[in-house]
Amino acid sequence: MIIAVGSASLEPTYIELDNHIIMTTITNIYQNFIKNSALSLLLLAPFLDFLRFNNYSLLRPEAIIIFIALVILGVVCSRICRALGTVGNIVLTALLITIAFSFFPTYTSIAALLFVFMAALLFCMLFTKHAHELIGIIFLVFALGIFFLPMQTQAADPVIWHKDIPHKSAQLPPVIYIILDEHAGIEAIPPETQQGIALKENLKAFYAQNGFQLFGSAYSHYPNTYNSIPNLLNFTDSTVDNYYFDSDTHRELKQNLLFNLFAKKGYQFRIYQGGDYLDYCTIKNIPIASCYSFSTLSVGMMAQTSLPLWQRFEFLLKGFLLQSSLYQIAMDFYQYQLRPLSEVYNIPIPKWDWDEARVSSLSMLKTFAQLNVDVQQNPNGTVFFAHIFAPHSPYAYDADCHLLPVGQWQVGTVPMPFVKNTSETRALIYKTYEGQTTCVQKQLQIIFNNLHAAKIYDNAIIIVQGDHGSRIAIHKPFFENQSELTVQDFKDYYMTLFAVKIPGKSAIYNTQLLDLQTLLAGIMPNIAGQTVAVRQISPYVYLLPPKVGMPLVKMSVRDFSNPP
Repeated sequence: MIIAVGSASLEPTYIELDNHIIMTTITNIYQNFIKNSALSLLLLAPFLDFLRFNNYSLLRPEAIIIFIALVILGVVCSRICRALGTVGNIVLTALLITIAFSFFPTYTSIAALLFVFMAALLFCMLFTKHAHELIGIIFLVFALGIFFLPMQTQAADPVIWHKDIPHKSAQLPPVIYIILDEHAGIEAIPPETQQGIALKENLKAFYAQNGFQLFGSAYSHYPNTYNSIPNLLNFTDSTVDNYYFDSDTHRELKQNLLFNLFAKKGYQFRIYQGGDYLDYCTIKNIPIASCYSFSTLSVGMMAQTSLPLWQRFEFLLKGFLLQSSLYQIAMDFYQYQLRPLSEVYNIPIPKWDWDEARVSSLSMLKTFAQLNVDVQQNPNGTVFFAHIFAPHSPYAYDADCHLLPVGQWQVGTVPMPFVKNTSETRALIYKTYEGQTTCVQKQLQIIFNNLHAAKIYDNAIIIVQGDHGSRIAIHKPFFENQSELTVQDFKDYYMTLFAVKIPGKSAIYNTQLLDLQTLLAGIMPNIAGQTVAVRQISPYVYLLPPKVGMPLVKMSVRDFSNPP
């Protein structure tokens, strides 16, 4: 570059500036930026990935706060690394790399994390002087890729598709089939609290007033959804865990005898599902006119609530931390090993409350609203099949369907055989469960009232059922626990709702112990004009096996401590 400098009395002087100096300066600035921000980028990468995967905007205030906190934490860690000297720098950097990798699903085991830590140590030793620069470049590229490259995400908003399918039999009465996930059986609702007594009587009165045959002691053979519903819809009782699915993550129900029977009669389908958990819409040769898929997993739904900023911040941070396998290992050790040990020696230490970030029930009000609209507009010749994740945990709504503060949300169970409820925790959980169940009941009443107003109700066939019990139990139905299981544990895990309204049939309340397959098969001649055979044997359920991949363990209901 040449610059001319002159004046009235002086000859022009030319100063040649070396382009190399300018490029070197720019390079140094870039390298210093990358080097000093390397650990911030390292910590930010999994958070940005978490936001993108859950469709949570980085511009939300709660996301911005966490973003800034991670940047500051990265800067502080950089200064500590420099102060520790070479060895300390290598060890701390390797530890931070391991923490970052723990947020990704490939690195969930201790063995995998140890491998990452050793590889990170080797990397830092080989590139001691330039390790942070390389880390900065790698994770800057990774962060940019998160924003600009396509990736699989969990939609926070419902995904809806329609097909123009003409009605073959528009004279057929509408069938409204609603599965309420985790709905307790009427006779399973514990009478220990006033809320429980009131809920039981209110549910009995609700279904009687609306003309339902209500089976108070209906039960599922299975304690989990992915076995209960597929076996029910196919009138089977497989001993193979996850029998109808190819994987444990994306479950597409491609075999569905109930749908086939309705389709042969001339019905088309409108389906409402938690598509990221169990997908009913991919089955072939079934006339599905519409599919409404809501999320059961996306933390992005939290951004759509009216909760205060600090509650959304708490939940978002908790949800992010729970992605880390290291965090979960530390939390489980503290909560389920250290705390019980401290109680033995009378050393009180606080409970670690950040162990849940479920959002599945947040979708229920939108789903009920969409179902409410559709059943009034497209009634005859249609099966409206809705699997609604309510009153499924988290129990986040009160009886009037208002969101509770996040700190008051409850879950009924955690998937660990050695973690038990007590009478006190069970009573507390049931209180919030009963509130959310009452909210569900009110949503159903809104639909029923609108069907009455549209003169559809009397002719409609309506089935409302659960898939398993509330699962708010003392003992869990694992093979290891079978000697401890009581009749109330059976009721809590397996007894569930089954109510059906068939035109011309009077309302009744039946307390006979009947499984869901038998109950559904019993009404098939009335609702689909066909008979389905199921095995008639003494009541039994399946316990969860001692190891993943092993057959489910059959147990007679009468083998529970106090037979019903």
